[in-house]
Amino acid sequence: MTDTVTVNLKKPIRGHEGLISEVILREPTYREIMPLGMPYRVHRNGDDQMVVYDNDALQQYVERCTVKPEATLLQQCGLEDTLDLRDAILRFFLPSPDEGGGSTTSPKNSGSMPASSPTPSAA
Repeated sequence: MTDTVTVNLKKPIRGHEGLISEVILREPTYREIMPLGMPYRVHRNGDDQMVVYDNDALQQYVERCTVKPEATLLQQCGLEDTLDLRDAILRFFLPSPDEGGGSTTSPKNSGSMPASSPTPSAA
């Protein structure tokens, strides 16, 4: 598992010392995971599964796990960069396709999605 991940922003945000074009996120720790829980839930209906994101937990993970820049600057991020940050946090929790994960749908379309496995893709 990776300790940090860099998200390259599609639209740079303005920081105290100029434009910022990337965000570095670190892996969540015990002290964050235990109170916040998983950033998604898997709902099953017979053979079908649906992954539903917990947007409150995802927001807290992004803000708490931001190494650079200051997390308060992330409020400037637009839709596409926000979804990329969300997906980066989800990758810490979900198995990669190499580990038996995988998805039938991109998570960028909604807060919930049908999937053949409980692993949304990180597109």
